[in-house]
Amino acid sequence: MLPSLKAILSEYRENKAKCEPDDLLFATQGGKPWDHSNVRKEFNEVLKQAGLKRVTPKSLRHSFASIMLASGASIKALQRALGHASATMTLNTSSHLIQEGLGDSMMRADALVFPKNGLVRIPEEKWKKA
Repeated sequence: MLPSLKAILSEYRENKAKCEPDDLLFATQGGKPWDHSNVRKEFNEVLKQAGLKRVTPKSLRHSFASIMLASGASIKALQRALGHASATMTLNTSSHLIQEGLGDSMMRADALVFPKNGLVRIPEEKWKKA
């Protein structure tokens, strides 16, 4: 969870009347979890009140994945954040979001292998094994 979101939700919970540690953050009046239709209804109402266009919770998840990748998150980190069972699943659903081209990767690899001082750097543990 993003630290800023955690702070917002913690503040919301602290300001909620009669909140017990095991209470759900978002629940019906009877304390039961929202079902899918309740989530959609509340979500659409919040969007309307904020004057935002209609989107789906899934599109927010997709935006989160885009932001994480743009921030430099690895596929493995994104897999954990999204709760996917495997990195393959994350790649299958999010690889089109990766904006990096092969040229960028080649330039970084070239700089590592052939630094400006002209010396090729091989990690010590690699050449000691040979």
